[in-house]
Amino acid sequence: MGADVPDAAVATSGPAERGCRILDPHTGEPPRDPAAAMTVVGATLSVADAFATAAYATGGGARSWPEEQPDAEGLSTTASGATWQSSGFARWTA
Repeated sequence: MGADVPDAAVATSGPAERGCRILDPHTGEPPRDPAAAMTVVGATLSVADAFATAAYATGGGARSWPEEQPDAEGLSTTASGATWQSSGFARWTA
């Protein structure tokens, strides 16, 4: 899948490159039931990166988190390869 994101930015967070370094701020532990990766399209790279990291840190809540953000859309990939996307993410796919 490709993405066409004029006037926006894309960021992905997850453990693939450097292992699990994102912790749940409430527990100080790695997320429970984490996604394999969380990709977010946001208005700026700072927003996309912060939202992708925050969504990944929510663990099992990663699916609902992007729906609650006013200027972001998300795509979550599970360890088994299944994907889920927020309701507005399709407008960014090519």
